[in-house]
Amino acid sequence: IGSVADELYGCKFDLTTNTKTNLYSGQNVSSFKINGNTITAYNGTSVLYTGEVLPAEVADLVEKISKLDHSSTDFIAQVKELTGAYAALSAEQQALVFNFKALQAAEAKAKAYSEQIDSLSLAITSLTKELSFETLKEQAITVRTTYDESPKVVQAGVENYEHLVAFEAYIVETEK
Repeated sequence: IGSVADELYGCKFDLTTNTKTNLYSGQNVSSFKINGNTITAYNGTSVLYTGEVLPAEVADLVEKISKLDHSSTDFIAQVKELTGAYAALSAEQQALVFNFKALQAAEAKAKAYSEQIDSLSLAITSLTKELSFETLKEQAITVRTTYDESPKVVQAGVENYEHLVAFEAYIVETEK
């Protein structure tokens, strides 16, 4: 292997000087250990370095997983896209996705967000004029508070938000 620098996991490794550089940021990467020709990732996964470069689709997926933004309004869609991309890889390629645990954690977070969206949407749907005015007002305040305290990704996923706004306007008008 010598002083030849090759690319693996989005990093350039020089096994002679024991340096590793992130190809995207240019910064030194401290989440890898190099011992001989074995590279160990931060999560304990070890690979025997053979000088081969990750397949482009694997490198692309690894990069996208590392850039997932949990606060983005399209986080759930991003996770679905990345999960689909991972599923489309061969078993051999999937084994190369060293940050798969981060994708699994993102899937769990996306599921929790989806459940919050469903719950909030159902609460908004339950606002009807058939309720007593006081009950409607109390429920609308509770729903508004829940909505306002929810992450932006949850707020963006609530498709019946206008229903809440309409009932808030109805309450204001009725109280005049």
